[in-house]
Amino acid sequence: MQTSFLLKLLFTIIIINRLINFVLCIHTYYILTKTEFNKIYPIIDTITAILLISPLTIILFLIAYQKNELAFE
Repeated sequence: MQTSFLLKLLFTIIIINRLINFVLCIHTYYILTKTEFNKIYPIIDTITAILLISPLTIILFLIAYQKNELAFE
């Protein structure tokens, strides 16, 4: 019974993580259309999201946001 609960919890965390990565991917590609520089970061983010490297993906998304602050103005 305990194992079943832990598996459900792990599965839920993975699904939520994938949904957040999907939303962040879409948002960085939206920013990508408005910028001229640093276009490689969203591409690297997408590759790491597909490869399920979650901590690295989150760090790269933050770098992409920071490098493209002008798109938010």
